Amino acid sequence: MPGGCTSDDDCAAGKVCDLATGECGDPNGNGCTSDNDCPTDTLCVAIDGGVCLFACPAFDCTRLGPTWECNGKEHVDGNTVEVCTGT
Repeated sequence: MPGGCTSDDDCAAGKVCDLATGECGDPNGNGCTSDNDCPTDTLCVAIDGGVCLFACPAFDCTRLGPTWECNGKEHVDGNTVEVCTGT
């Protein structure tokens, strides 16, 4: 479940799940703008206009697959947060 969703039900109200990436976003193609736009246990990271990724180490990134690991990324508020990313 890369990014945090497998259906629209996993996303915050008004957001849709991109099944190709597992990321919640705006139905008009705009990404998250705050953690409130993201499902539980995920953070809004400043990648491609905002994507929801699992926060780690609270979430075990290896559950997403062998190439997923915990890395520091820029949060939409400008701070660095630890989230699961795949390679």
